[in-house]
Amino acid sequence: MGDCFSISLNITLKNEAAAVRVMQEYIQNKPYVNFGLEENQKRGIGTDNFNDLIRIFFSSCNGTVIDVARNEDIISYNTDFDATYSWKSVMLDIFGSIAPFLEDGSELNISSIDDYFCLIVKNGKAEY
Repeated sequence: MGDCFSISLNITLKNEAAAVRVMQEYIQNKPYVNFGLEENQKRGIGTDNFNDLIRIFFSSCNGTVIDVARNEDIISYNTDFDATYSWKSVMLDIFGSIAPFLEDGSELNISSIDDYFCLIVKNGKAEY
């Protein structure tokens, strides 16, 4: 079973290297989660940079590759994709994990068929 997600991510990075490290560790520490790494690799998406990690966590591993809009440390990413219902928890969890490395006001919006979540970074924490 799956769900359709619409994602709007608007963030400003404080420490990109730390955010990348946290995202990589998250993948390594969740062997039971299918991140679609092989499928993403075939599409030229790896785990060594922030833009690719955003695509892994916030899109489908078999859909269209969406560009990450970037101006220095300001990042905007918007996409629609299908995934399992449980993928929502992965997206919420990783945003909370990188929140300490984002500027206050950074925001993640997740819409699905029957849910809507808006997380905003305040004092290094993601708040609903």
